[in-house]
Amino acid sequence: MIKDQKHRLLSKIKIDENGCWLWQGALDRTGYARVKQGSVNGKTRRTLVHRLSYLTFVGEIPEADGYHGTCVCHSCDVRHCINPEHLFLDTHTGNMRDMGNKGRKVVKDGEHHYKVVLTEDEVRDIRRLAREGVSQQYLADRYNVVIGNIWNIVNNKTWKHLL
Repeated sequence: MIKDQKHRLLSKIKIDENGCWLWQGALDRTGYARVKQGSVNGKTRRTLVHRLSYLTFVGEIPEADGYHGTCVCHSCDVRHCINPEHLFLDTHTGNMRDMGNKGRKVVKDGEHHYKVVLTEDEVRDIRRLAREGVSQQYLADRYNVVIGNIWNIVNNKTWKHLL
């Protein structure tokens, strides 16, 4: 079975000048290669191809605590590379640290975040009005957001860069 799996993986790659094995199949919206890998409760299960490559060419991926479990990370930082020599195991925290150390972590705060509803001036007004005693429900209605957003703003859980 491993021989068949190796053949299937190798038949879908193109090797670039950096030694990356670039997956030539479909990529998800985040740029990672995924393949169908059976189903669970009638729903198609998709597996990240770089994890499948690690399992096929290197060996088992140990279980780990936490939501993300053990991560299979890329030393080359190419999301659709499946070269086992470019893959290594780490925790989610270690993977995030590696990403930050390499300057790949893009954090968009405030008005630059894709889900933003409020402006920085509105956030400043919300904090000022809350300090003056205006109710959070009134502020939520006024700015057309849920009260939880107002609570997070007032308690400095969000928009921290405006402190």
